Amino acid sequence: MPPRPILRSKTFWFGIFILISLCGTWLSSAGWNRQIAWTGSKFDIAANTTTGALSLHITSDSTGHGLSNSFFPPGLRTSKDPQEDHPPLLQPPFKFQSADKHGPWREWTLTLAWWFLILIFLISWSFLLIWRSRRMKHLGTSIHPPSETPTKKES
Repeated sequence: MPPRPILRSKTFWFGIFILISLCGTWLSSAGWNRQIAWTGSKFDIAANTTTGALSLHITSDSTGHGLSNSFFPPGLRTSKDPQEDHPPLLQPPFKFQSADKHGPWREWTLTLAWWFLILIFLISWSFLLIWRSRRMKHLGTSIHPPSETPTKKES
């Protein structure tokens, strides 16, 4: 019994869905700055989608006074603002920055280009599909070994 074709695989269709979502987010990020963030008592975590890149920001406070008193109220917040500058859709693959902000506050930023995220996904998804195909072929032959035809014995 041959293995199922790849088009009938859940792995294939979930991968198509993720790929379309990543490409759609990359294209819809042009000209807009979207942010989702959470502010706690000692740190702030934010994810921004800007033209061509996804940025992850972590801001920490070493004094214990808290960031929520000075910048934002505590809790979850979202925003969508038009972007004044229009950087190109093809950004450098990744960038890491660490900086002091206003005394005791530190900020770390990791920026990943959307094309780089899509490339990483395509490579890993391809390896997963190849592995699945080889595994299914191996399982198919181990469950149903090829039939052997008896040979004539010569007397």
